[in-house]
Parts: sequence; structure tokens; C-alpha cells
Amino acid sequence: MDYEYTTINRLKEPHKYSFSPYGEGFIQAYKSSRKKCGKGLPKAVSLDAVLERELETDTANKIKVLIKKPNDEILSRYIKKYEVTKKLWSEYSPDWKKASDRYDDPSQYLLLSLACMLRFQDTKNLKMLNTALKLNDLLCSLEIEDEFDQGALTLCLNLEKETITELYSSLHINL
Repeated sequence: MDYEYTTINRLKEPHKYSFSPYGEGFIQAYKSSRKKCGKGLPKAVSLDAVLERELETDTANKIKVLIKKPNDEILSRYIKKYEVTKKLWSEYSPDWKKASDRYDDPSQYLLLSLACMLRFQDTKNLKMLNTALKLNDLLCSLEIEDEFDQGALTLCLNLEKETITELYSSLHINL
């Protein structure tokens, strides 16, 4: 079984995730895909380094603020925008309409993944984990050229692995 969510660029060809497979074969394909994605990536950057980094887009900067000072209502807006369009626009108007034609900055997807994963760790809200997993699928489907962003992806994947391992352990399931 292939893990279809990372085989092609998911910004160009989004996946809808309806009726996704499950079971042991799916879990093995997922683990293999994440291992393949992590190969060749540099060491994880620290969360502090991510939060100190200057960012290009308004969306990335606003999500960075949400990591520092969580606001679940605003975070849920970004999640909804991503879930509906499978894109994060570089800028949104005050009424949450797209205010830019750019959606290709990996930083904003990395930051949303981190925000969701950190909120899941605090709240155990599965919506946060579900979105982080989808974002990490998207990120693993991209060819990220910036070395810092690659290190941020390593951080996202490490947090994902820790979180999934902890979740499965709490349910007494071996991965």
C-alpha cells in the first residue's frame, strides 16, 4: 500500500481525505512515508528559533503570534481556511477573505502545523492533531529548499512522532 498523501505536490494537487483507508497497511505506509520524508533533512531547529525568525507573509506572522499567545477561535479560522481550500493565502482581509494570490510559502504551513500540534498537546482537541497531520502530509509532499524551513519540518515531524507515539501508548496500541 502506498501513502498517497505525500506522493505528489499537494499544493498543486490537493487531496480531499474523504474515505481514507485505515488499518495496519495504512499505518505502515504512513510510517514509511514519514521516514522517507525525514531522510536528508537537517537537525530540527528549536521552537524558539522558529518564533524569532523574520517571516515574509502576513499569515505566517499572525500564526506565529498564535503560537506565542494561543487563541483557539482565530486558530480555528486558519484551520477552516486550510481545510476548505487546502491552501493558506499569504494575507487575509479583516473579514477572512483572501487578500493575496500567493499561497506557496512553506513557512505558513509549518507554523500552522506547529500551532496545531502544540494546541493538541495542551487541549487534546483531535481537530488540532488531524489538521497537523494533514499539514505535515502537505509539507512532506513539497520540495522545501530553504534549510531553515527544512529544520522546521524536522521539528514538526518530531513533534508529530512524539504525539502519535504518546497517543497510541495511552491507548495501549503498539505502532
